[in-house]
Amino acid sequence: MRNLLPIIIPVMLLGACDRQEPARRGSNSPAADAQPSSSSTPDTGKGTDAHWVLQPGAGSTVLVLQSQTGRPILSLTCPTAKNRLQINVPAFTPIGSEERLSFGSDGEVEALVADFRGDRRLGGVSAAGAVPANFAALMNGPVSASYGSQTSGPHPAAPTAIVAAFVAACRS
Repeated sequence: MRNLLPIIIPVMLLGACDRQEPARRGSNSPAADAQPSSSSTPDTGKGTDAHWVLQPGAGSTVLVLQSQTGRPILSLTCPTAKNRLQINVPAFTPIGSEERLSFGSDGEVEALVADFRGDRRLGGVSAAGAVPANFAALMNGPVSASYGSQTSGPHPAAPTAIVAAFVAACRS
């Protein structure tokens, strides 16, 4: 993966250039996390009020970053025994021409295929792909996600024990 970083980073930056979808639709408000704000709001996940919750289940295991009010900020889902990962960011606005959502931490980045139509069930934008080989490293520090010119994070790092349990569930 480190050999690909010199290629992936410039491609991601080029992909983020000239994304004018909200302006073309007459909206000038990007995702809630992407807006600079002079006030501190706990729902953005940037404060200490956001926390990670592991939700194991029979059909899938979900790791959710929740706001103080319990609203999901970022969720990662691994269906049982499928070696698949789905990421959802409810604050992102779908962009018809954008097909990838990137996430990672501390210089480790992975791009997943996003549904440019949005996610009607969860809201926002979801992306899916195979569980990355470097998944633990992607979750090793403050986590960020990007989709076109929209960004979410950096969010607080998930506790090590939660990350280990989630990565194990995704690989089993």
